[in-house]
Amino acid sequence: MAKDLWQKLDIREWGGVFFVVVLAFVLRILWLPGNLFFGFEQGRDFLKLAEITSGNLALIGPGTDIPGIFHGALSYYVPLPFFLLFGGDPLWTQISFIAINCAAIVFLYKAVKDLFNSRVALVSSLFYAISYSAIIYSRWLSNPTLVPALTILILYFLVRAKKNNWSLVPMVLSWAVIFHLEIVAAITLVVPILAFLIFEKIRLNIKVVAICLFSVLLVLSSYVVFDLKNDHILLNGLKNYISAPKSGTSDFRGSMDQFSNELTDNIYPESRNVSLVIFWGMVVWVLAEVRKQKRNLLILLFLLISPVAYFVYGMRPQRHFYIFVPIFLSILFALFFDHLTRVRLGVMAVALLIFVTVFNLKTYYQRVPNSVGNFIHHAQRMYLSDEKALIDYVYHDADGKMFSYDYYSIPYWKKESWQYLFSWYGRSKYGYLPEENRTDTFYVLIEPDEIQPPYQNEWYDKLGDHSTLISFFESGKLKAEKRIVR
Repeated sequence: MAKDLWQKLDIREWGGVFFVVVLAFVLRILWLPGNLFFGFEQGRDFLKLAEITSGNLALIGPGTDIPGIFHGALSYYVPLPFFLLFGGDPLWTQISFIAINCAAIVFLYKAVKDLFNSRVALVSSLFYAISYSAIIYSRWLSNPTLVPALTILILYFLVRAKKNNWSLVPMVLSWAVIFHLEIVAAITLVVPILAFLIFEKIRLNIKVVAICLFSVLLVLSSYVVFDLKNDHILLNGLKNYISAPKSGTSDFRGSMDQFSNELTDNIYPESRNVSLVIFWGMVVWVLAEVRKQKRNLLILLFLLISPVAYFVYGMRPQRHFYIFVPIFLSILFALFFDHLTRVRLGVMAVALLIFVTVFNLKTYYQRVPNSVGNFIHHAQRMYLSDEKALIDYVYHDADGKMFSYDYYSIPYWKKESWQYLFSWYGRSKYGYLPEENRTDTFYVLIEPDEIQPPYQNEWYDKLGDHSTLISFFESGKLKAEKRIVR
């Protein structure tokens, strides 16, 4: 039996998939130890994870940018096993997320192969592996980071549901987890999921539907419990958002602008116009070939639903709201590649693939090693390795004596990242925490303010009015100063 299985396994095919997964993993971890961002939101979440491990459980996740709307509790419980396994180390927690995102490429390959063919599957997997924006999302220590992997699972289980209705159960569970991690992404995916079920004529078993509904309600039940215990804060927040006036025209313009940025970073990062020409050329091809290849419309729907949905929602989306776009853009590109090879334009197809690969890797090499031009936290410089270096300097300089610290970081006066790092790294390595109250000798931890330098200069002048600079230490863009109160 094992021999038969080995004979059925195409070594060349799965060897190619293995190469793509390894390539994706390497691109996502290179230079990560030196530029893993650890700012306010990361510190806030890791402090909460530490609380949960002490028995203070959570019913809700961190707040969104909309007042009264929160991410789900799974935003904490999904990373919790890795937090425990690696002793609260942010770097290894992030590497775990990267491993999951890379493993999902296998499911992407399988889903696309079953939906189209192995050539489309392999090219789409390669495109996704080298996608600059997909790489950046994978290196982001935040609750949306696993949304791409879960979206791939949704596609995989939808494809499997064509033969087995029960695959819809893990599909809706994946969707419900996304709802906890990024509400807007989950809501946006509803329409293309329903369209897939209708287009592929997937007959729904009543028993399966009932279990799916129960599963979703169970996973989302923490929202209900939290809302009931907190005077309907979630329901009121939703009502306020729906009733608030919207600016549809500007929101649609902003939505399309961010969508265009996403396309550019995936196709040809050096030219937005060239990227848009290539993309809309592929869209026109799909529409022109709709009679022959109707299934391609499903991929187009998954891809284009975001800007349309955000216009309907009346919101100006942030860049990460398009976090699952690289998945379906990779499939669209692979379908176009396959079409060119079928009409005897294989040289053009290979040239286009090389073009996209070269410029994504070029952009990667230009931006990732020193974290330059990062579209997620482009104006912040709080990197874990530099933060740890500053903490080491402070403790070594204090030489066992008690000290306190002040700080300047973006966003202003949010010290959660320093709180967590002194608790996790400083106390575990040096045995004690800084004093809460100001000591005669204290340290100031400074992140450069690239948004409002005059504001930082004013703060720094006031700092000098009541303290004297003794020495300083720099790591990356961060600076630690030793000062004495006058």
